[in-house]
Amino acid sequence: MTNVRLALAIILGTLLSRTGTAQSTPVTSPASPEKAFIGNAGGDFGTGLHVEDFGGNGGERAYNEFFLAMKQWGHFEIVSNPAHADWLFEINVRNEQTCDYRYSRRREHEPVHNDYRIDLLMTDARTGAVRKRFSESLATPQFFSNTDKIFDQGIVALIDDVKQVVGEPVGRTPLAAHNQPMAPPPSGIALAQKIHIDNQSPSDAGTQRYSGGTAYVYDEFAADLKRWGRYELVPAADADLVFEISFSAPEQCAWFDDPQLNLTIVDFRSKVVLWTFTRHLGHTLLAGNARKDFSQAMKELVDAIRDIAERPAWGATASFPASTVTSTAATPLIAAGGQSTVPAIPVTISIPSPAIKSGSDVRVHVTVKNSSKQDFKFIYPSGDPLKCDVAVRRLDGSMSVETQDGAKAREAHASWRGSPMTYSLRPGETQTRDCEVSSLYDMTQPGKYLIDVRQLDGKAVQSNVLAVTIAP
Repeated sequence: MTNVRLALAIILGTLLSRTGTAQSTPVTSPASPEKAFIGNAGGDFGTGLHVEDFGGNGGERAYNEFFLAMKQWGHFEIVSNPAHADWLFEINVRNEQTCDYRYSRRREHEPVHNDYRIDLLMTDARTGAVRKRFSESLATPQFFSNTDKIFDQGIVALIDDVKQVVGEPVGRTPLAAHNQPMAPPPSGIALAQKIHIDNQSPSDAGTQRYSGGTAYVYDEFAADLKRWGRYELVPAADADLVFEISFSAPEQCAWFDDPQLNLTIVDFRSKVVLWTFTRHLGHTLLAGNARKDFSQAMKELVDAIRDIAERPAWGATASFPASTVTSTAATPLIAAGGQSTVPAIPVTISIPSPAIKSGSDVRVHVTVKNSSKQDFKFIYPSGDPLKCDVAVRRLDGSMSVETQDGAKAREAHASWRGSPMTYSLRPGETQTRDCEVSSLYDMTQPGKYLIDVRQLDGKAVQSNVLAVTIAP
């Protein structure tokens, strides 16, 4: 009897043990979505005979449409900093021209054959190994061709290529909508303080008539950057970004050279390409005109950098979450337009001087131009103490401290109740005003500040970002 009891106890203990083991088995949580960083490797379709630009700056357009398509797809969490990414994507456009030297004065044969392409590089951010190179050819535009549709189809094809790599169904990506907002540039361009210039211009006699020599490429670029005053020029070891500049004049099929400035902005720590610019000078016969064209192209290049650096920037740790993420931990930072999903009105802000003495009043001049086909309607409570809402940040992305007057104005604005005031800005009309800044935020400490406007008369707006230096 004792043996029977012992056997039953062993069997019961085994069953209980198995039951307890089954109950204590941890539940595996779904894997977090992988993070992707998107860089603009630039490029263009060239200039000259029979070359189409597909409606504008091909490199920036490719970045913008690819970024927004990736966001709409929602497979990856898109991050603003390459240091936080699992995958790095670099997109660029190019034109592989071949020359037909049978071309004669009778024009019996076309001298140029164009092969327009959009390329995409997918790299493992942890190992630096290239996972895949994608390239989609664009149909050569013909008479009455819809070049926008041709370009958009190329972006869709690239998204489908990436879907194949990650194992998702293809063929469901919609064409780009051209009224979408601009995709945010990488955060490092706006947040950087120190840069290093790396002159990679070749020693080519064909370029000297434009630039005056390789050394002058560096000198003129550095001088234009210093006049802007946004960045401090430092040795490479101390830099946040490296500006790789190159001036060359490659020969084209039409027996003319194509002088061009190329600039690539590289994150110094990760060595990842953030943005690339190209500016063509055009062919000129007179040496004096060549030097003028070079100086003008260099100024346009710096203006293009300034445009990207002063666009509404997202924070260094911000991201657009994947569609599978339900947590609010990765809520994206939408700068300048506020957190709302309602489309913001674009505005332009300016300031008389980017350098201001500490203690001086700081105001920005705001211009609102209605370039759309619909009215801009503004509604705000009468007597609102904060009709112009600005934001001031330091270069590290942190918000500046509000003044006492600023805190009171914001608190009163939040609870203000007045009779509704309304007006409309019709298509083609322009409105200008000055907005107080230093009365809302403490800007007495010397250093650089970033300013943007987020609301006017109760309407969400999206402005460029101004860099202001407060001097002692």
